[in-house]
Amino acid sequence: MKVTETNEQEVLKAVAESKSMTPEEKEMVVGYFMRSKLGGIFGVMPANPLGKTVKQIIEEQKAYVAEEKVKEDMEKLLAKEAKEKEEALAAELRKSLSLAIYEKGFIPSNMYASRYDDYITIKAAYQNTSTKDIRAFQGTVIFQDLFGDVIFKSRLKITDPIKAGEKATWEGTIKYNQFSDEHNKLKNAELKDLKVIWAPQTIIFADGSRIGEDTRQE
Repeated sequence: MKVTETNEQEVLKAVAESKSMTPEEKEMVVGYFMRSKLGGIFGVMPANPLGKTVKQIIEEQKAYVAEEKVKEDMEKLLAKEAKEKEEALAAELRKSLSLAIYEKGFIPSNMYASRYDDYITIKAAYQNTSTKDIRAFQGTVIFQDLFGDVIFKSRLKITDPIKAGEKATWEGTIKYNQFSDEHNKLKNAELKDLKVIWAPQTIIFADGSRIGEDTRQE
């Protein structure tokens, strides 16, 4: 039986009631027809069942599924390699600069003090553990809950020079959005109940050299 413009439901019913087809083959047929309906939406390769037999549809869908599996595996591999590279870079940068969050607070709005927004406050201590003076650095502070799930990420950029071996502190604020689930989780969590990860990305030394990502625009 070939698919026409008028017998699609008949074909699908026959497939569903078939005693000779395996569950996998039936799934392939349904998947093919779903692709024909999506017609390229969301990056799905369109399919055209008109004039094709059920056997042809099954073979085409099997080939499509296999091709998509290869793409998916490649994307996972690329993502894994990118993450490993990022983690290796952060580990290397931490050898030159250590940083820790030692206090998290909250400042409510106060119209009498001309403060019209709420703020989450962050205080960090850092140390230049390299043998060269640092001119500036940037990275990301990642807050995780006790289960290791990320609840908030905050970009951090410090341009105050710090000499080799010296320590310094930094204070920053995050404008609080009461409608943000991430902001509420960060605000309400005790610092002792959070795992804080320092992921440095770029360090610029006083002599003009740098390590890490070059974020300058071409």
